[in-house]
Amino acid sequence: MFGYPEESIKAMYLIKTHYIMRVIEFHPEDQTVDLIQDVYEYCNTLAGDMVVENELGYNVTVGLQKPTVLWGIPVKQLRWGQFSIQACPQPGDTGYIEVFTNDITSWVQNGGENIPGSDRHFAKESCVFVPFVANKKNATPDYVNNENTLVIKSANASITLTDDGTTSDVKIVSKTMTVTAEDGVSITGDVSVEGKINATDEIKSDTDVKAGPNETSLTGHTHNYVTPLHPSTVKPTTTPNP
Repeated sequence: MFGYPEESIKAMYLIKTHYIMRVIEFHPEDQTVDLIQDVYEYCNTLAGDMVVENELGYNVTVGLQKPTVLWGIPVKQLRWGQFSIQACPQPGDTGYIEVFTNDITSWVQNGGENIPGSDRHFAKESCVFVPFVANKKNATPDYVNNENTLVIKSANASITLTDDGTTSDVKIVSKTMTVTAEDGVSITGDVSVEGKINATDEIKSDTDVKAGPNETSLTGHTHNYVTPLHPSTVKPTTTPNP
């Protein structure tokens, strides 16, 4: 069949490289997860209790396999040089593992090369975990439906970037937001604030500051104060206001 020896065809059928898994625990110190297989499957085994015909036309004995548990599997992340997007998989999250041809134990432990001469090929333990596989139960209900929009969100916060090639907008929604910039923050353009501004240091302007419904100017504002008259023998009890 297909020009391959029968043994090779059977071997190719037994090779599996992807499995749906569920997170048991995430370890942030080395970005690994403990996983349990989320889909039961029948596997070839002489101890099986069923004989089925596979997609290659062979009768094989299969048995229901207990869910596989994997420990310390590295998590696939988006990271380039010094830049990364960091998120912690939570217990119960679903995803899938990608199984490698070779034994990557040494690489996972210390970044070393694959173990030469290892007979572990396509072993479930030699894999990485790819977080999140959507299904109808856990799919995002308000998923963005706009090719010009990118959304990064959590349960109570979101960053929405929209760019249609002509105009662009960034919207940040959160209960609170903290910005730390040791060398300062520069803003080009007008700033509108709905709410109070509390400052612990000076507020400076190179031109003017206007306030109130009449936009009263700070630099052009004067107080028309008339000093009360006192007898020449009586001094003011307080210093007049400027």
